[in-house]
Amino acid sequence: MKKSYVLFFAVPLMLLLFAGKPGENYVQFNDSGYLQTVTYEMVITKSSGDTWEILNTQDSTSSDISVKPGDTVQWKANGTNVFFQFSSSKIFGKSSYNLSDGKSLTLTISNSAPAGKYTYSAFCAAVSQFVNPDAPPVIIVQRN
Repeated sequence: MKKSYVLFFAVPLMLLLFAGKPGENYVQFNDSGYLQTVTYEMVITKSSGDTWEILNTQDSTSSDISVKPGDTVQWKANGTNVFFQFSSSKIFGKSSYNLSDGKSLTLTISNSAPAGKYTYSAFCAAVSQFVNPDAPPVIIVQRN
């Protein structure tokens, strides 16, 4: 392949990856120069009686997570179908999703997701109630 062809493809690719407004990071790399993303694993499960909760498998003390564009969040339903409603469609591209019992839902934080705190609700069909209705879970999007 000639050098001119390589440049023809490489330059537009670099512009797509690194162009943006000052202060916005669309692609992040670790110290070794590799693309760095994080996957957050969340489980929707029955806690006691008819109470359901969302557990962060990396930090069981909180269902809130801090993410960056490109990170993924995976929810797994244990014992109920779950219907999600997010406060903004800018985080994942849509504002509502369905999750069947025993299955997983994996969503990636959009590269265009604005920094901020976003609440979401999770409705458990098995008992017709929301998870944590008094303290809905939060996704905190960080841009730096």
